[in-house]
Amino acid sequence: MSSRKKTLRKIVVDGQSYLWKVEHDHKVLPAEPSQGQGASGCREVFSAFLAGHRTSPLRIRFPDGPGQSSGYPAAGVVWTSGPAGLTANLNTPGIAAALIRLARGRGWNPEQSKAPLIVDDGFFLLKELPLK
Repeated sequence: MSSRKKTLRKIVVDGQSYLWKVEHDHKVLPAEPSQGQGASGCREVFSAFLAGHRTSPLRIRFPDGPGQSSGYPAAGVVWTSGPAGLTANLNTPGIAAALIRLARGRGWNPEQSKAPLIVDDGFFLLKELPLK
């Protein structure tokens, strides 16, 4: 669960107004039979919606996992490890705009859809972002 409400930020992408935010979240993992209650995994969640279309948001989750980390020690920052490791600060407007453009290019159409577009593991998108 998210620990606190985040303020929505406004951004204009290709002439359209969007509202967006980044939150740190914890997903409860299934329990190991021998260990009782499941652990929780950290993840950063990027959310955006076209102004006036809150019923069809974009949600891209960046969960911790082998070779990928999110949110610690810097909230909103996600990275992969290894020789080709990538890092993205989801809090920056440039990354927010790039994620919105990627989603639009992959078929997210909030004007037509009434359902959210949810990406459960957005780490594959890092290689398509304008990272420095």
